Amino acid sequence: MGVEICFKDRLQAPGAPVPEFPAKLRDELAAVLPQLGSPRNPVDVTTAWDRFPELYRAVVDRLARSGEVDAIVAVLLQRAASPEVAAAVRAAAARSDVPVYVCWVASRGQRAGVQQLADVPCFDWPERTARAVGHAVGRPLPRHAMPAVTSRRRTPPGRLPVDAGARLLAEAGLDVLAWRLCDTPAQAVAAARELGHPVAVKVVHPALEHKSDRGGVRLDLSDEGAVAEAAVDLLALEAGARLLVQRMGTGVEIVVGGIRDPWFGPAIMVGFGGVLADVLDDVAFALAPLDESDAHRLLRRLRGYPVLTGVRGRPPADLDALARTVVAASELLASDAGIAEFDLNPVLCGRTGCWIADWRIKGGIPSRGDRPGMTDLALQGGEMPRGSP
Repeated sequence: MGVEICFKDRLQAPGAPVPEFPAKLRDELAAVLPQLGSPRNPVDVTTAWDRFPELYRAVVDRLARSGEVDAIVAVLLQRAASPEVAAAVRAAAARSDVPVYVCWVASRGQRAGVQQLADVPCFDWPERTARAVGHAVGRPLPRHAMPAVTSRRRTPPGRLPVDAGARLLAEAGLDVLAWRLCDTPAQAVAAARELGHPVAVKVVHPALEHKSDRGGVRLDLSDEGAVAEAAVDLLALEAGARLLVQRMGTGVEIVVGGIRDPWFGPAIMVGFGGVLADVLDDVAFALAPLDESDAHRLLRRLRGYPVLTGVRGRPPADLDALARTVVAASELLASDAGIAEFDLNPVLCGRTGCWIADWRIKGGIPSRGDRPGMTDLALQGGEMPRGSP
């Protein structure tokens, strides 16, 4: 019982109260507990080891149905940290309308039991569990106040063609740098003339997802000769390649990513982008959709945030425009159930606006086998997946 009391104290510290149960609920719990068990909060199932699977399942079931609790934490300590007890907790959690968490207090040799928890969030030791549950209980959820999603759009499976992706972004209210899709050097020259120099020319081909690694991006082309030469070179990179000609843009390079995680649901990532996004690893995550205040808070979590506010004589970026871009991206992800993930990189955040310079959008419904489960992530520190989608 000592661990449970320690956990109770730590849980109340972050602002998640642990109230006493009403008499009716205590009586219901007492009816299923051993004679020496305690129906008070936290519940003590005693050392009736052979009955642990039955007792944990029964206690979680009754707490979940009681209407008296907002969350349940099952502490699996030593002999309770077994595959059989873990499976019983998982079965009860599957029937629960309130969140069920597991506090795992056992040796590494007993980790086989963790695999039985599957989609039940599991955390090592009372300190980490209390911190996670405290955040979950105390975090405001503005998305609940969001208007109901009315869009019936559903992106088809697979990677969207670049032109279809651009149209989808534009329909969602996102600003994309003016572009033209071309098949020949002559078409590229004409497109550049129409858009106005300088332009960027990029190769488009399914095998060239990371274009820069293959020299597939040419920037600041200021005359027709440069455009024609770049077009010839880029079309030669892969058979069947096409060309994306874009008006040049300037600004701080930001990445805005979205993923429909099978465990967390739709989530948005924002960070410092460009070709060095993976190296910089300066990103922050939030569940979608967001409002503008959420987006500003997300941006302030970046280590490089001062770059956006103006440093070393550089003018500040348009943070309001960037926040609106993040909000629109989050609403697109939340409203289109067919989007599995997208990567908007870079988003150029200038002094008076933000423009998407490159984009990848993939449709499909992710399965829970595609990514780490809640249990795996929690035992690694309770963090959401990091990195570009």
